[in-house]
Amino acid sequence: MNKTVGFLIVCVLLAGCGNGNGLWTTKDSWYTGYPSDYPWLDEEQLEIQRECIMPVCDLRLDESITLLSNVQVLEIDLTQAQQLVGVPNLDPSKLPPSVKAESRSGKLKPYLVRAVVLWEGTGAFSAYWKDSSLWINHGCLGRRAAPMKRRPLVIFLEKKPTDVYNDVSMAE
Repeated sequence: MNKTVGFLIVCVLLAGCGNGNGLWTTKDSWYTGYPSDYPWLDEEQLEIQRECIMPVCDLRLDESITLLSNVQVLEIDLTQAQQLVGVPNLDPSKLPPSVKAESRSGKLKPYLVRAVVLWEGTGAFSAYWKDSSLWINHGCLGRRAAPMKRRPLVIFLEKKPTDVYNDVSMAE
């Protein structure tokens, strides 16, 4: 992500949008907040391609939440990924490299990952990679605080993240 886009995101968050306690009526235990420790603040992170980020379908939501009950991220096989996202012909070889501005150096593998949302229908997921950590943000539109909900994702990556951070933001 270039510095201009990062600056614009910070400006939007400070201008009345935001993330924080005023955005949700209930906070979920999966929420970790923005990764504010080293190395996230010292260097730029790499954005994960949106085509590599897939929310679990509603029919498989309870199953995926159970799978993630004791872990932040779980490596799964392709058949399980296809079932969880509801796309039977999902082919990771046709996906772009997981990280923008990087050529694919390895085979993409599916991972089931914890994520949270506020207003799911008015938002989208973004994900960023730094060293071996993954930060997932769900940004949405809304006029009032909402209950935070769990929404596991299948993300195709070249390697398993060691840490996962979950954050939400809302604009009016």
